Amino acid sequence: MPGEETQAVEYLNTLKEIGDTAGGIIRCTINGLPAGLGEPVFDKLQAGLAQAMLSINAVKGFEYGSGFAAARMKGSEHNDAFVASGEGGDIRTATNFSGGIQGGISNGMPVVFRIAFNRSLPSGYPRKQ
Repeated sequence: MPGEETQAVEYLNTLKEIGDTAGGIIRCTINGLPAGLGEPVFDKLQAGLAQAMLSINAVKGFEYGSGFAAARMKGSEHNDAFVASGEGGDIRTATNFSGGIQGGISNGMPVVFRIAFNRSLPSGYPRKQ
């Protein structure tokens, strides 16, 4: 969104001036992943991604596709049906609410996930007892 970068830089500069910190959220997209990676039960693709991302220090949250927003949607709204697209009849999902993963297996759509980072306590900041 236009202006968001400027707002973020201004916010971070303000935090730097007052000696404080902030967390953040990063959206990741994996393009070109073939359909069929992962397993439906014990080696789900999203489980492997979550394990890798949550192994990063300060990462406190992981969601893929529509993530927690899906809990506020009706099943009929969140349905990610397969459709034929283009003249070649390529199969894709209508919405990618599933984030490129269905049943633990990549479906050929972009894999989309977000990770949330905890803010660190600034050095020298008084800690509450």
